[in-house]
Amino acid sequence: MRLGATVAALPAAPEPGTRVLDDIGFACEPRGLAARLKVRPGSRAAQRLEGMAAQAAALARPRALWRPAYVDCLSRDEVSLGGTVFRSLLLRRALGGGCAAYPFVATCGRELADWSAGFPDLLRRYWADVIMDMALRRSLAAVRRALARHCGGARLERIEPGIPADWPATVIPALFGLLGDTEARAGVTASPLGVMRPLKSVAGVFFVSWGRHDKCALCPLEHCDRRTAAYAPADAG
Repeated sequence: MRLGATVAALPAAPEPGTRVLDDIGFACEPRGLAARLKVRPGSRAAQRLEGMAAQAAALARPRALWRPAYVDCLSRDEVSLGGTVFRSLLLRRALGGGCAAYPFVATCGRELADWSAGFPDLLRRYWADVIMDMALRRSLAAVRRALARHCGGARLERIEPGIPADWPATVIPALFGLLGDTEARAGVTASPLGVMRPLKSVAGVFFVSWGRHDKCALCPLEHCDRRTAAYAPADAG
């Protein structure tokens, strides 16, 4: 990834304040869900799945929070994000400096998590897990749409904690500190180790991408089924 002078095109001082997305909505279409889970139409299993889909659609309340935060590079592997300092070469190279970035959290919602925990058998818990994942994806898409409008349609990337040697999940409570009361606003909590509840939640930072790059080139994690580029830190600095 190459960081050019064009980052100055972003506002130098983004307005403060956390945005709450709590009207995202969620529809769970039974036929599409059955096809995804390879459940035979018309079977007893399909009837059970249809009932679960109706329950989920009635209960689900996916939510998300995001806010603008000013980026200031302090050293080769240290960056201040909204006044909170993170030590991470990966984050430093991704964000650059003198621009805006957007800490966020997105979740399937506590309602679906509590609903899922009520199923005693493994099969229906698995089905519920897939439904919660769909709700989480809906929440992530809502954040991206909101930020795309905020940034005038600029291309956005996101980076998430979870690289143990560089930017571990233990930084998630600090990210939550930038967003305010995540439990009251979105129903999401994080342990000191960075374990989020509900589990179907994602926290990280969105940022505007200038030119062509792939953040996977910055990540040393070898075994990742989402990798889209080989690890090449020398090309990214």
